[in-house]
Amino acid sequence: MAEHLELLEAQNSAKAEATKSNIVEDNLKFRYNIIDMHTIDCEKFLKMDTPDALVLAILCDFKGRDEKDVITYILTRLQELTQGNSQKLGQCMLTLEELSTNRDLQNKLKEVEGMLRDMKLEELPSYQIAIERNKDKWVSQGISQGISQGISQGISQGISQGIISSAIKMITKFKLSIEEVATELNISIDELKKHLDKK
Repeated sequence: MAEHLELLEAQNSAKAEATKSNIVEDNLKFRYNIIDMHTIDCEKFLKMDTPDALVLAILCDFKGRDEKDVITYILTRLQELTQGNSQKLGQCMLTLEELSTNRDLQNKLKEVEGMLRDMKLEELPSYQIAIERNKDKWVSQGISQGISQGISQGISQGISQGIISSAIKMITKFKLSIEEVATELNISIDELKKHLDKK
């Protein structure tokens, strides 16, 4: 995030948006610019299209744009940009939630998060793409695990086991909550707990 602020500071150094300030002590002389993020158009950060810049956009001026639309864009782009990196997404979400309180947007953020969570994942194009990309891997896992029970049961079991394995990794390695992972992957909390107890 620091590089985004430095870039922004360089762009705004001649503008009134940045206020010069300094600290002078014995053996210490430090100058810095104070940037009022509320005066900067959020579009600058949205166009950077990086997770850190998107998170900082929540602090900026939405310039009359609907708050829920901007938040929805930020959340969906964060999910797309951090796909496959649950830890980065978790860090971005925590920071976004914290920064949203600065503009009293925490309730709208919570509402948009809930709306996106309630969407049927199977209907999203990204879900279909993920299924296509991983189908072969899941099928082969299912076949090797389910030969004694039949090929059709093995395929189903392989897909299920792949999802459970991913869920367990998300919980243990990335420290996500059981409830969040269960909701995101459409798994029952009890079933997930049962598999976690076996580990």
